[in-house]
Amino acid sequence: MRKSFIITLLLFVSQIMAISCSGAGKSAAVGDSSAAGGSDSVARNGNMKFYGKVIEDLASFMSGVCQEVPDEYYGIFSYRNYSSVDGEALEWQDVRNNVGYCFKDFDGDGKDELAIGMNSGRNDGKNSIYTLLFALYKDVNGKPTLILSSGGRDAWYYLEDFSFFYTGAVSAACSVCGSYIFSQGKLTCDHYWFSALNESGDLDFYHSYYESTDTSKARRLDFTMDDFDNLLQDNLEQAVELPLTFFNTLRPHAFITSDGKFSFACSEKLSDFKVLALTDITISDDGKLSYKEVTKQTFGELTPQKPIEVKLEIMGDLPEYAISFKDPLGHPVKMFLSISGKDGTLLLTQE
Repeated sequence: MRKSFIITLLLFVSQIMAISCSGAGKSAAVGDSSAAGGSDSVARNGNMKFYGKVIEDLASFMSGVCQEVPDEYYGIFSYRNYSSVDGEALEWQDVRNNVGYCFKDFDGDGKDELAIGMNSGRNDGKNSIYTLLFALYKDVNGKPTLILSSGGRDAWYYLEDFSFFYTGAVSAACSVCGSYIFSQGKLTCDHYWFSALNESGDLDFYHSYYESTDTSKARRLDFTMDDFDNLLQDNLEQAVELPLTFFNTLRPHAFITSDGKFSFACSEKLSDFKVLALTDITISDDGKLSYKEVTKQTFGELTPQKPIEVKLEIMGDLPEYAISFKDPLGHPVKMFLSISGKDGTLLLTQE
């Protein structure tokens, strides 16, 4: 009875785990117009301006800002928590290394949408790559508007020619998948397949032209679970890779050198870079951190060509130091420094 749901869940988990091993995809620079699929940097700059807050909010979420997870971020949250080999949640830096964004006109109306996703490799012997979509945003009446999002039990993929493919699980016995056409800002179901229990407690499989699991409005198929799984795989074979710019371009990378210094590096220039010393640190009952800060060192710019090394000592569990900077989008960011209790690595968590 539960086989349908388990296969769908395992399919999603295997996809989000694949990226941890494959290292799939290449990141385009924040200012690189090739990430938009052309040479028109003016259009890309316009996209960055229009969707900038969405991108910045996502970068902040993937830097540890949110205490509660918005529904539209749940796919990223699931990737972080369920994709590591050892069962531990990924560090946010690892998430930013693999989740990215791109601009593309997905519905052919002449205006780019914003896609959020990660690339994964197929086990097809060809090392081919496709993108699992976490979210898609569109300009609706002058505002970035969420069109679709993936969660812990469902996922979206782009198939080219304004087509998307969806997989999910409504319940333990009801797995679903469907193809959709994206036109004039609307997703319209083209084909919809699902499973349902019959009176004997066995699974039957259905096809419909509507996004509905109502068996009275669908045609029953002569399918087995293997047939349904093959249908999923056949559609996933058509999923394509999108040219993602990874979110690690918006935040620095940090590590401890062999001689004990704290090293900060970046893949895109960060301006007004400072190291801050924190004093009088307290944590309230609701977990809010309060402190006083003093600028310890000012460096101006952190560039990919010139990492910064600082000698610091962290003595306790509370953050004693922080860094501040302006990211490539021009937003001011402050991140606390801490040492991982799991492996001793240097962690950065946004305020």
